[in-house]
Amino acid sequence: MRHRGIWRTAAVTALLFLIMFSAHNSRLKGQDRAQSFESVPVAAGLEYVTVPHSEEIEPGVIDLDAIGTDIDGDAYYLEDIQPAGESGGIKPGLDETEGLKTGVSGQGAAEPAGDDEMELSILTFNIHSAIDSEGKARLESIIDEIKETGAAIIGLQEVERMMPRSGFKDQAKAIAEALGYNYVYGGNINVLGVQYGNAFLSKYPIIENSNHKLPRELMEPRGILDVTIDIMNNPYHVFVTHLGLNANERNKQVEAINSLLADKEGPVILMGDFNNQGNSEEMLKLDSRMVDSALALEKGDMNTYSFNSDEPNVRVDRIYASEDIELKDHVVLPSEVSDHRRVITKILQKIVQ
Repeated sequence: MRHRGIWRTAAVTALLFLIMFSAHNSRLKGQDRAQSFESVPVAAGLEYVTVPHSEEIEPGVIDLDAIGTDIDGDAYYLEDIQPAGESGGIKPGLDETEGLKTGVSGQGAAEPAGDDEMELSILTFNIHSAIDSEGKARLESIIDEIKETGAAIIGLQEVERMMPRSGFKDQAKAIAEALGYNYVYGGNINVLGVQYGNAFLSKYPIIENSNHKLPRELMEPRGILDVTIDIMNNPYHVFVTHLGLNANERNKQVEAINSLLADKEGPVILMGDFNNQGNSEEMLKLDSRMVDSALALEKGDMNTYSFNSDEPNVRVDRIYASEDIELKDHVVLPSEVSDHRRVITKILQKIVQ
């Protein structure tokens, strides 16, 4: 009877948290997000993977940051769970050179851009938990929209795992399996296995990965995926994040991101939903090596989110690339499911024989 009582209490606690989180998150998106824009003008085989956290949580300590508890009531982070299997559940990469030679096209295929270079598409997409404006879960539609972009490197935000409202799906795994891609999931909220966070997917092999928590002041924990991939013997460092709704919070988060960027050499990509405009005070503090791809390609008027408007009027979803990456094009596409648009930046990569 005692064990039954423990499970009943845990289930009720989890349910109450999920209800509270959903309501709180919706209210913040509808109201508190205003502070992000009010003073800023509109700019012209696969396995489920969890990644280790860089900090240890002391067992038995009740920590509000932890958000979840294990069976024994000890506080923990999702990121403290070790990767599945010796390989961390990462699928070996595809042979992109062979695909080029035979002219293979389709999802994620590299497009020849010259005799010694290829064009790669990078996508950042806040999938809104794959739930449309009528509250219907439409993960298959989201998968189709991702496939349509032809992106080989993908960062996703608002990705759920085993959430009731999205049909108890492991969304990152389902998307990766549909694409045949490697993936890493960084759950920043975890309540008894129900998770919410960011995902990274790649046609190319994943060499290293970690999920870092970011400073926060409000209820929702935020994180940033830190992944290194191998593109034809060229290591690329890719970050995927979803920043907070509070300007002071975002200031601290950008500082934390700069610390991570400082440790990277070579090509770096930073993408996500930044919940602000590119010319906001906090983004002006971003590492000077990082270039806003839309602005660099004179596409800064391509907005990605509708804030109190019927049409997109703010550009919160962005892709930044280090100065050593050659930018080719920037495209923004609508979504029939998410309240955010799909943002694609195309880059050129030298072919190494």
